Amino acid sequence: MASRIFALASIGLLLGAPASAQHTPDLGSAAARILDARCGACHVPDSDDAKARHQMDSIRDLPRLVADFVTPGDPDDSELWWPIADGDMPPKDAETGALSAEENALLREWIVAGAPLPVEPPPVVEEPGFLDRSAAWIGRIHPLAIHFPIALLLAAALAELCARGRAPLYDASRYGALLGSFGAVAAALLGWIDANYGAGPADVDRHRWMGVSLAVLAVGLIVIALSLGDAAEGKARRRYRIVLAIACLLVGLTAHEGGLLVYGENYFHW
Repeated sequence: MASRIFALASIGLLLGAPASAQHTPDLGSAAARILDARCGACHVPDSDDAKARHQMDSIRDLPRLVADFVTPGDPDDSELWWPIADGDMPPKDAETGALSAEENALLREWIVAGAPLPVEPPPVVEEPGFLDRSAAWIGRIHPLAIHFPIALLLAAALAELCARGRAPLYDASRYGALLGSFGAVAAALLGWIDANYGAGPADVDRHRWMGVSLAVLAVGLIVIALSLGDAAEGKARRRYRIVLAIACLLVGLTAHEGGLLVYGENYFHW
């Protein structure tokens, strides 16, 4: 019995609710359209009526119109409403015609509702095309790809440090440096794609340019490693060791910067 009474009461409330409560239109946009269509033709620069000329800009500028001629929530205290309520504005012989009953009621409802401004339409978000989606997907490989140059370049440096005349370790160092350098170039390229098409952190400029610097250095390391030959010592070997050490330092700093982007600036605070 109680549930039936509750249902009947709910239906009564819905039937008795005003239309504006069931559906709230964009009163600001509707009022702006009516004012522009019905009043804009007379409120022009060459009007014979000085007041019409004065109100010209306000008719097409709703915030200014509300500030100058409307008391939000109170039509009777609104200068805009007085000639509309009396049927004087727009005049019956106006080029655009007089207000209809519906337009009159809507303008009053707009003032009673607080003279809201037009609701801005939500921005139209275009679906990315196939190429953009493909690039975004490829860029997501960047977090996976960065681990290879980090490990390989550090392993190459460790092999070079421990070689001490042992040819297999020299070969391992050069092999690791070559693979790590190619991996660094690939990771930088993937990172650039991910920054442009992905949904990662916005402030990536420092990390991005550190990665580009590492990629440029890696190209130089590739050239040096390929021209190194089997020489265990000499200028070429010293140059290789210096560039490899700088590459290891830069890859560590770049990786650290990437980690801060993911985990925050305070991640390593004690």
